[in-house]
Parts: sequence; C-alpha cells; structure tokens
Amino acid sequence: MWRASTGTTTFSGAYALMLARGIQELADRLQEVIDFEEEDDEFRVGHRAFDCLTFEQKIWTLHKVAHGLLDKKTPACELTAFLEATVACIFRALEDSVMIEIDTANELDESEECLDDNSYDRFFWRKTILNAYQSRMEEDSASDDNKNDEDEEDDEEIERVTVECENEDEWNFVIECLENDILWDGDYDLEEFDDMAPDNASLLKQLFRIDDAYFSSIPEDPSRSAALDLLKATNKLCNKIIKREEKHLKEKSL
Repeated sequence: MWRASTGTTTFSGAYALMLARGIQELADRLQEVIDFEEEDDEFRVGHRAFDCLTFEQKIWTLHKVAHGLLDKKTPACELTAFLEATVACIFRALEDSVMIEIDTANELDESEECLDDNSYDRFFWRKTILNAYQSRMEEDSASDDNKNDEDEEDDEEIERVTVECENEDEWNFVIECLENDILWDGDYDLEEFDDMAPDNASLLKQLFRIDDAYFSSIPEDPSRSAALDLLKATNKLCNKIIKREEKHLKEKSL
C-alpha cells in the first residue's frame, strides 16, 4: 500500500493501469542500459533523489514503489525522498511516452505512411492518461467529499482535452493533476538542506514538517544479479495488473 496525498491506498482500475504501464516503461529503460551495455551512471530521469542512486538501487527502489502502489499485500512504507522521487520519475516516463507518441504520429502523417489499424494505436498513451483521469473524476463524484473551486476548474479544463490533442502543455497539466493524487508536494527535489548548518536545517525541516529520515534514508544496494531478479519481478507484477485492468476495461465497454 501507499501513503498518498489522497490517503493510504493501493491503486486499481484505469489509474493502476496507467501506473503499471509507466512503471514498465521506466523498467524497460533500465533494461536497455544493460542490453546495450551503456554506462550505468548516465541513466538520468530528472529527479536528483533518484538519479544520484546506483543503478542497482534504482532497480530496488522501482521494485519497492511498484509493489507499494499496486500490491495490496505490501504494507505501507514510510515515505522518503528517493521513494517519492521514483514516483515522480514514473510520471516523467509517462510524459515522455505521450510526447514521443505525438511526434511519431506527426511523422507518420507527413510521410503518408499507412498502418494497419490493428497493428498500431497512435493514441495508446493518450488514452491511457485520459482513462485514468476519467476514473479519478468518477471516484470523486461518487464520494461525499466536496471539491474546491480549483479542483472543479481543473476538471473542466481537462474535460476539453481529447485523445487527438497534440498540445504538450495540455498533457503535462493532465499528468501533473494525476501525479498530485500520489505525491504530497515536491520536497524530494529540495536542495536547500545540502549546505545548510545542521541546526538551521533541522529548524527548516520542522517548519516544512519533514522528518529527518526523509532525506537521510538510503535504499538497499543489491548485487547486479539480485537487481535483475527484482527487475523481472517488477515487470511480472505490472503484467499482472495490466492484464487484469485491460480485461476489466474491455468488460466495462461491452
């Protein structure tokens, strides 16, 4: 389970499908480093608390986050900078996938190349994102919690976004709203504490309500062979979630 901004939960439905696909995308990029014998320390996603880890630590952390988000049997863990940064990296992988999808579709249009409709879904990632947001809206509508004006404005703006949309800013906004369902804030990217005197850093953490262990916790650093086993386990979990949720979506559409 996961201590998300919306409460301690395990995600399901279209939101879980989106997460599982995003996790697999990040896992595939890690696998490519191994397959193409790239330099391990060159693998960067854009969030320091994740990027500074060893390659094996990144795999271990992704495995832990995947089970926390998607496996209801996994106990909720204490949140740390490297765990939340890993979640943020999953959403960066989703953003990248949407942008690549848009660029690829435009290239196909320019080349007038025709593809079999059954072989390629040019809206695959955009459908994944919008389905997740739609399920989020349905859950909010079914709950007794009252939305504030800002949430309602966000929903109205996103309702105007369609799978055909090619505006990067629009998609970044949709993904950011989905990301906020899990992450509390951007504390994992804070650098203010690095060169600060201990007493001042401690005071600032109290003001931000940040536990000392949030930044000081260190993930396990398994051997390369153990890390590869964890990567396989992560993909196995995601495949299970994807098959389950794709089946549910298909049954729902009938």
